[in-house]
Amino acid sequence: MVHHSARWHSMEMAGIVCYTGAAIITKAREIIEQIGRPLELDTDGIWCVLPASFPENYVIKSTHPKKPKVEISYTNAVLNSMVKVGI
Repeated sequence: MVHHSARWHSMEMAGIVCYTGAAIITKAREIIEQIGRPLELDTDGIWCVLPASFPENYVIKSTHPKKPKVEISYTNAVLNSMVKVGI
């Protein structure tokens, strides 16, 4: 029995989304294994142990008067960049 409760239904697109998600999670695990130890990976994120020397956040200075600085997660930025290049 197939339920058509979504706005659109495409088994092909579902397959592509699942395949791409699995590839991203696999690549992220491979990257984490090079610098630390992955504990849990799922579609919500990655729990891992990284060396204490690995920076957690990075502050970018801006010339915008309302936002003179922006803080980003260094780990997330690195993983997003590396996964994008690796896939």
